[in-house]
Amino acid sequence: MTGRGAFVAWLALVWVALWGEVTAGNVLGGLVVGTGVLVVFRGAGPYRLRTVRPLQTLVFLGYFLSELVQSNVVVAREVVSRRNRIREGIIEVTLPHTTPTIATVVANAITLTPGTLTLEAVAERRSARLYVHVLHLHDVESVRGGLEYLHYRAAKAFGDDALVRALDEHRRMTRHADDGRGA
Repeated sequence: MTGRGAFVAWLALVWVALWGEVTAGNVLGGLVVGTGVLVVFRGAGPYRLRTVRPLQTLVFLGYFLSELVQSNVVVAREVVSRRNRIREGIIEVTLPHTTPTIATVVANAITLTPGTLTLEAVAERRSARLYVHVLHLHDVESVRGGLEYLHYRAAKAFGDDALVRALDEHRRMTRHADDGRGA
């Protein structure tokens, strides 16, 4: 699948998610809108997906959809519950070894998920920092770890080989440092 095809498929998925129902009309409408956006905004902006790995993209989408469903359940339970479990907060998440395109995919995926909102994204040299508002912030490190994993899945799906190698090495070294075996 080309980068353009993946982009149209992504937009169609978002379109169907916004309508909240998978129907032939919604899928077809999403493909038409996605193609229209691609034609109208052709060449706009420096960010493009240059690498798309179909299998890794499916893994990323599966993980994202799983998180989306879980978040919807948590927020729905909060709405109907008499008990207030909201403990909101803002956390900073660093995305090492990333590109502006992948950081944008991650920031948008966070914002599409109920209960989370990307407030600010700061691009740095070969990394990015995201400031994320979380509605149910009970364990900062758990939330941060989940968002870092979302970034990892996006990088595996859309990052070039050098970026994926650097991120794999970073994750390996971080795991060793956390285990007390050195960094």
